Amino acid sequence: MLTVMTSSGVVILELLFPSRLDADIYAVAAQTGGFISLVGTSTNRYYLPKMVVLVERRNKSAIQHLINQRSLMIGGLIFTLFLTIALFGQHPLALFGSHFSVGHMTLVIIAVGASISALYADMPCYLQYMGFNRIVLCSTLLAMLAMVTPAFLLGKSYGTPGVTIAYMMPVVFLFIGFRFMVALHFKRF
Repeated sequence: MLTVMTSSGVVILELLFPSRLDADIYAVAAQTGGFISLVGTSTNRYYLPKMVVLVERRNKSAIQHLINQRSLMIGGLIFTLFLTIALFGQHPLALFGSHFSVGHMTLVIIAVGASISALYADMPCYLQYMGFNRIVLCSTLLAMLAMVTPAFLLGKSYGTPGVTIAYMMPVVFLFIGFRFMVALHFKRF
């Protein structure tokens, strides 16, 4: 479902504006901003096996420490990548052609969503380890629907920026929501 959210912007823009460059600009910006998401998935490969062991042992303080350690370790890297995109993002976009550098704001907006999802990428996994599979699935489904439907409306009125905002907002709320759910679970754990 997260892949649908990430990829559907290109399809929506192509359906709305078949002869314009909007879909191409969005695609290039999404792929470039997606480098931040790699931080989340790659660090999960290191941290999640440790988390599984700690969940199995029901070691609340160690789980909390691991979550905080991951957030601190990759938070700086994510911030550096985001700052680089915000300040110099038009340069990698221009590698695809000079007309792609107009997608810089699209890239920055996508990078906001990618940064939050990378920072809290371990939260849905923790929730699933604790038996909240249905909540994670339903929340992700709702976020996907909250992205796709408004993307058509905002895309029709505002083009690429509208679709980009329609992508970014549900992603940010989804992963911040996951973080909030984990915090609530720790209070009850």
